[in-house]
Amino acid sequence: MDHSDPQHPGDRDISLCRLVGSGLSAEDVAAMLDVPVSAISPVWHRPDWLDCCDAPTLRALMATFDPVAQHVVRRLGRRRLDRSWDRAQQVGLAVNDAALPLLRETVGNSAIAAVIDAAVHLRQGRFPEAYRWLGQCWGVRGDVVVDALLDCGPARLFLDCDSVVTAAAAAVHAGRPESGEMTDVVGHSILVHKGIRNGWLDVATPLSAEGIDPFEFRSRVIGTLFSTEDADLVKFYGSRVAAQPDLARSEVLSLSTFSGDLGVAAAWGSPSAIPALERTATDVLSDLGTRADAYVYYLLEVAIPQLLRTDPTFGGRAAALWSRLCAIRHRDSLTMRTRSAADLLATRLRDDSIERLL
Repeated sequence: MDHSDPQHPGDRDISLCRLVGSGLSAEDVAAMLDVPVSAISPVWHRPDWLDCCDAPTLRALMATFDPVAQHVVRRLGRRRLDRSWDRAQQVGLAVNDAALPLLRETVGNSAIAAVIDAAVHLRQGRFPEAYRWLGQCWGVRGDVVVDALLDCGPARLFLDCDSVVTAAAAAVHAGRPESGEMTDVVGHSILVHKGIRNGWLDVATPLSAEGIDPFEFRSRVIGTLFSTEDADLVKFYGSRVAAQPDLARSEVLSLSTFSGDLGVAAAWGSPSAIPALERTATDVLSDLGTRADAYVYYLLEVAIPQLLRTDPTFGGRAAALWSRLCAIRHRDSLTMRTRSAADLLATRLRDDSIERLL
């Protein structure tokens, strides 16, 4: 079944000679790739060349010609989406056609396919498999399509969104992943966070992190913070982060993996491998200017201090952070508590910078 967008040329079959372009012949390309002409000539003008090209030649073409590589990635993503779409239909899930164009433009076919596969497994009660697919969607871009999966508004991914949400709640109540694999933990925690945040999961504010993976504990806290706007929860969570090194580390890794400075596997598999937090800093600066009061307070009290301990340069954006903090101090839409926290953090950042210069 083909669900390609006719307005997206990258989703149509394009001949190899058109992709390579530049007036090159099949013989020229074969010579450039150091492959027999017989590997290129039979597929040179065929729009379905990708189905006929042998693997070594395809790898050489992708390594040499960027348009070929981009086309292959799009085509493979589209094929994966088609297969996922068909599986969804087999379990009675109808995809919302109106939501797809924007999702495809924002996150791409592969991310949509991963979430559709997660939904299929949720409907079938195969919760570990669903966690695994959802865990691959952790991040700024993936979060968009996860929201589409679990949000039953006009932008919902499935027309029958309620059945997916019901299955997601059942997955959470069924218990935590037994595998211990971080991708599974992340996938399960995504459902916990979204369920609390969106109100379809009734989970009390946690009073202890004991027995809960640090990543899930944070997911519960932040979900509750979004749901309740309870700034006192920030103090509670901050005290736990200050007292428990595993929570402090998970706080940094959660933010840096979500922003894309670090992959999930690398983050939790290599404890010392935390790079400069460039993307994380950019996202945090954006959130400081756009999020509601309680979340901004959390950033000031918990997240940013932990990030600064990991990367004192704040991804090379320490000066921008100081400017943003100064601006927050004068924003009337925020509570006095949040503005005071911004004032204290700005003073600390200034003093630390002066001390490094002395």
